[in-house]
Amino acid sequence: MGLAENRYFEVGDEYDFTAERATEIVDKLGDGFLHEIEAVPTDTNSVTEIKEWLDKHAIEYQSTMLKADLLALVNNADV
Repeated sequence: MGLAENRYFEVGDEYDFTAERATEIVDKLGDGFLHEIEAVPTDTNSVTEIKEWLDKHAIEYQSTMLKADLLALVNNADV
Protein backbone atom coordinates (compact mmCIF):
# COMPACT_ATOMS: atom_id res chain seq x y z
CA MET A 1 0.00 0.00 0.00
CA GLY A 2 1.25 3.51 -0.74
CA LEU A 3 0.23 7.11 -0.40
CA ALA A 4 -0.26 9.46 -3.37
CA GLU A 5 -1.78 12.92 -3.20
CA ASN A 6 -3.01 12.21 0.34
CA ARG A 7 -4.91 9.09 -0.67
CA TYR A 8 -4.02 5.46 -0.15
CA PHE A 9 -3.84 3.19 -3.14
CA GLU A 10 -3.42 -0.52 -3.66
CA VAL A 11 -1.42 -2.37 -6.28
CA GLY A 12 -3.57 -2.54 -9.40
CA ASP A 13 -5.44 0.69 -8.70
CA GLU A 14 -5.63 2.97 -11.70
CA TYR A 15 -4.41 6.50 -11.32
CA ASP A 16 -4.96 9.28 -13.87
CA PHE A 17 -1.57 10.53 -14.98
CA THR A 18 -1.52 13.68 -17.06
CA ALA A 19 1.34 15.38 -18.88
CA GLU A 20 1.06 18.19 -16.32
CA ARG A 21 1.55 15.71 -13.47
CA ALA A 22 4.57 14.22 -15.25
CA THR A 23 6.09 17.69 -15.57
CA GLU A 24 5.46 18.32 -11.89
CA ILE A 25 7.20 15.06 -10.92
CA VAL A 26 10.17 15.75 -13.18
CA ASP A 27 10.47 19.24 -11.70
CA LYS A 28 10.60 17.72 -8.22
CA LEU A 29 12.80 14.67 -8.95
CA GLY A 30 14.85 15.69 -11.97
CA ASP A 31 15.13 14.53 -15.56
CA GLY A 32 15.51 10.82 -16.14
CA PHE A 33 13.16 9.78 -13.38
CA LEU A 34 10.25 9.21 -15.73
CA HIS A 35 10.56 7.65 -19.14
CA GLU A 36 8.02 7.06 -21.85
CA ILE A 37 6.72 3.52 -22.09
CA GLU A 38 6.69 2.17 -25.61
CA ALA A 39 3.31 1.09 -26.91
CA VAL A 40 3.07 -2.60 -27.71
CA PRO A 41 1.01 -3.57 -30.77
CA THR A 42 -2.48 -4.96 -30.23
CA ASP A 43 -5.20 -6.26 -32.52
CA THR A 44 -6.09 -2.66 -33.34
CA ASN A 45 -2.75 -2.25 -35.13
CA SER A 46 -2.30 -3.16 -38.77
CA VAL A 47 -0.15 -6.09 -39.86
CA THR A 48 2.37 -3.58 -41.25
CA GLU A 49 2.59 -1.78 -37.89
CA ILE A 50 3.06 -5.07 -36.05
CA LYS A 51 5.82 -6.12 -38.46
CA GLU A 52 7.53 -2.74 -38.03
CA TRP A 53 7.50 -3.25 -34.24
CA LEU A 54 8.90 -6.77 -34.64
CA ASP A 55 11.62 -5.48 -36.99
CA LYS A 56 12.54 -2.73 -34.52
CA HIS A 57 13.03 -5.37 -31.83
CA ALA A 58 14.89 -7.78 -34.14
CA ILE A 59 12.22 -10.47 -33.76
CA GLU A 60 12.06 -12.82 -36.70
CA TYR A 61 8.80 -13.76 -38.39
CA GLN A 62 7.65 -15.22 -41.66
CA SER A 63 6.17 -12.80 -44.20
CA THR A 64 3.15 -15.09 -44.62
CA MET A 65 2.23 -15.13 -40.90
CA LEU A 66 -1.28 -14.10 -39.93
CA LYS A 67 -1.98 -11.14 -37.67
CA ALA A 68 -2.82 -13.39 -34.72
CA ASP A 69 0.50 -15.23 -35.13
CA LEU A 70 2.42 -11.95 -35.29
CA LEU A 71 0.69 -10.73 -32.15
CA ALA A 72 1.65 -13.98 -30.42
CA LEU A 73 5.29 -13.12 -31.17
CA VAL A 74 4.75 -9.65 -29.74
CA ASN A 75 3.14 -11.03 -26.58
CA ASN A 76 5.93 -13.55 -26.07
CA ALA A 77 8.70 -11.01 -26.69
CA ASP A 78 11.07 -10.26 -23.85
CA VAL A 79 11.55 -6.54 -24.45
